[in-house]
Amino acid sequence: SVVTIGECSSGKSTAMGRLMYELGLVSEEKMKQIEMEAKAMGCVNSKFAWILNKDKQERELNKTIDINIPPFELHDEGKKFDLIDTPGSNNYMKNMMTGIALASAAILFWRMDYDEYLSDDVMCLDDHLTLLNAKGISQVIVAFTQMDHVNYSYEQYQCFRSLVLARLKRFRFKERNIQCIPISGLYGDNLTERSANMPWYRSVTLLDAMKSLHLPDETKGYPLRVVVKDVYDKGGFGTVAVGSVVSGIMKPGMVVKFAPTGVEGEVKSIKKFGYELPFAKPTELIEFNVPDVSVSDIHRGHVASDAHFSPAFAVESFVAKVMIAKTPGVKPIFNGYTPVIDCGTAHVACKFKHILNTIDRHTGRPRADPGFVRGGDICTVKMEPIKPMCVERYEICPMSSLGRITIRDNNQVIGFGRVTYTTEKTLGAGI
Repeated sequence: SVVTIGECSSGKSTAMGRLMYELGLVSEEKMKQIEMEAKAMGCVNSKFAWILNKDKQERELNKTIDINIPPFELHDEGKKFDLIDTPGSNNYMKNMMTGIALASAAILFWRMDYDEYLSDDVMCLDDHLTLLNAKGISQVIVAFTQMDHVNYSYEQYQCFRSLVLARLKRFRFKERNIQCIPISGLYGDNLTERSANMPWYRSVTLLDAMKSLHLPDETKGYPLRVVVKDVYDKGGFGTVAVGSVVSGIMKPGMVVKFAPTGVEGEVKSIKKFGYELPFAKPTELIEFNVPDVSVSDIHRGHVASDAHFSPAFAVESFVAKVMIAKTPGVKPIFNGYTPVIDCGTAHVACKFKHILNTIDRHTGRPRADPGFVRGGDICTVKMEPIKPMCVERYEICPMSSLGRITIRDNNQVIGFGRVTYTTEKTLGAGI
């Protein structure tokens, strides 16, 4: 699963839509229809973005609002990608976080015509790298997009490439897991073939870079965990949940339990882009039919697990080791602070019940019961969800997003961490 991430108007949807078109995943007839619709609204340059942005509001605002997951399959290579297109605007941060939680690799978009607001753009880049780091995504393709806006300038590409690579290294991304590619999404430069407009660039295309991505470390030996993205009622079939397998194997006939509610149901079938699967493995985005569960009992943020083998559960509280990147405003964070915690596809307000300790910056030793923390502090915090929530200890499955959290306040990422301890919530107690 590959997620696209970048600031609003960085050309994510345009580039991926053009790539799908060049790969023959969009018919000529469909493309002509989209182009006519775009011309009618005076948005002809958005025609490729509209391959992914099908919602009326997205087209009117000319921006991605919710995550889009189009069918994306390379028939000649036998490789399949789950492409996850996310919004860039902070107004839809929750949807962006959901998309990142479903992914195992990322394409980071950097617009080439940044100028007078560069410092703000670097801050946005840092936020995006924090999110990728927090979710355990280590493979990053950096697409320097809209090269046509700077006349395909080698000098400008090298300038921004150096800047972005420096930020990636600061966030401890390994150089062997980073690929940089100058592209133009609108004109198709370096998407599937090397562009004649950039003779100075002799490396891989965006498609080549995607083909070189490898699956994360094996997670089949761990308990089944499927994070739920959406749920709907399919007439004649009953409830269908859409989600990503983060660990374990799901098979038809298996009885699954949904946390945090504890509702159980049998999996009748598993599908991917309309095709039935005999099983679903880690990193796959799937639809699974659970007809004996009400559609009102499953929501985005829930977790499906094997009801008979190490099922997931709701937590009363949990302890996490956290890095506070920055604090809201200039004030420190005290006990009782209640930010939004992102874990898997869940976004739940959680109270800092007790800041247990912080690491002294001078001695490196823990200091018990500090009472408050500031930006730059590493601390251990006991948290209590305001609403039912499922998180797990990081050690249960290090590749799972359920042991990793990010902390948000007013759509700003202020910290991230790993869950070290959980206290199970008794079913019926506020569920």
